[in-house]
Amino acid sequence: MINKIFIIATCLLFLLIVLAVQTVAVEYADGYAYLNNSLALTKHSSIFTYIYYRPPLISIFNAVPLMFYQPEGAGITVLAPRIIALLLSAFSLAAVYKYLANSFGMLLLALSPLFIHYAPFVLTDIPGMLFLILGFYFYSRANRNFSAFFFALAFMCRYTHLIALFALFIYENLRLLKIDFYRIGTDWRQLLQRQIWRRLLSNYNSFLKVSLISLIIFFVSHTLIFLYLGRTWRSPFYVFLALRVQVAASNIEPLLDPFIEYPQEIWMTFTIPVCILLFIGIFQAIKQRSDFDLLNLSWLGIYFFFLMIATHREARYLFAVFPPILYFVVLSLQLLTPKLKLAVMLLILVLPIRLAVIEFQRFSDPLYTHSFMTEVAQSINQTNKLVCLEGEYFTFYPRNHNFLPDDEFMYYHHLNRTGLKFWLGKEIIENGDCVKIRFPELIWKKNAQEAPEPPPPFIVEGIGEFHYR
Repeated sequence: MINKIFIIATCLLFLLIVLAVQTVAVEYADGYAYLNNSLALTKHSSIFTYIYYRPPLISIFNAVPLMFYQPEGAGITVLAPRIIALLLSAFSLAAVYKYLANSFGMLLLALSPLFIHYAPFVLTDIPGMLFLILGFYFYSRANRNFSAFFFALAFMCRYTHLIALFALFIYENLRLLKIDFYRIGTDWRQLLQRQIWRRLLSNYNSFLKVSLISLIIFFVSHTLIFLYLGRTWRSPFYVFLALRVQVAASNIEPLLDPFIEYPQEIWMTFTIPVCILLFIGIFQAIKQRSDFDLLNLSWLGIYFFFLMIATHREARYLFAVFPPILYFVVLSLQLLTPKLKLAVMLLILVLPIRLAVIEFQRFSDPLYTHSFMTEVAQSINQTNKLVCLEGEYFTFYPRNHNFLPDDEFMYYHHLNRTGLKFWLGKEIIENGDCVKIRFPELIWKKNAQEAPEPPPPFIVEGIGEFHYR
């Protein structure tokens, strides 16, 4: 009964998300890059050139509706990508339910401020989580072909998800070590005498097959995309160049955020009681060491290690570790009696519900209810002139933007040259007979007090100033 109630609650909650974001017409700089690539794939106009170092999957999803692209956000230009993002978010909730075989973990994810906020935007984090879940799910059930396919989709969604292969490698090691410990005890000398490394290679059939198939799909699909875009014989090399750029982007600046940023953002997102259950579940998994326990330990451990060593940090990158986190939370609840388990779950939901309500209130901000860029684009296009841009970014942010103090990006939407082209449907030039736009200095949030109030206006010379709230 309680399982059905949690499923219904999750569905209603997602319906509220859909209703809350139906007027959202702002995007992130990364989102504009993916939409630009969608338009490049449709070959709608030569002004939209493909950004090769962006993973292609989200752009492919949006390419079909953007065949009907219109400037100024008209028609389905803004609506269709929003619907696709929401559908992928809904599928991710269903995937979490299937992976955990538990509705409470799914409800916790749906209540998290990070999920509510990022669900409608054209980003790769939630879709990447979706395909990771499916990849690990089918791997745990020895369905190699489906596992490889979904891992390939995860790689095409976020290049950093190639880390999943390291997690599978560690999992296979842990699983084999567990078997040997059970057979011969914990004597390392005996373990080494059994030539464990040779046995590792002979027992890696699933891992090697999944890795090989997923990487072939990944590289072949990229090569085909680049060939379609006219890169000719150099197409395979663009894949490696794109990966190199993405690795460099993960370490683009010295580490300015505190070392505990990610742990802090986990407990702020899921609340302290949930994190207590998380640690109990991890210790329980280490104790019982079932295959599924070891898979989730490998997933969480490897991903969190790479997250911690990267200097470029954003809270949305944590979506990659949310499924194993929720698994350990659910695992810890299995230690309780049915009545105590129900009482604990209901008590734990109080704080996440409060955070969810606050997050929904943010979507009532004029930033998310006012089609600001449509007005700007219409005013500029009425002049029938091209645009000259001075500055790199214009920063939008809601009034209440202080949920995560160390995340410089969560509520900061940056409009750049690529985004401006998306709204105007015309090229941006350096000089000449043009409408001049001046972007103020980039607002780079390090704490909530640094964002000016009221925010700076959007200045179009010869037309006027525009205020989004």
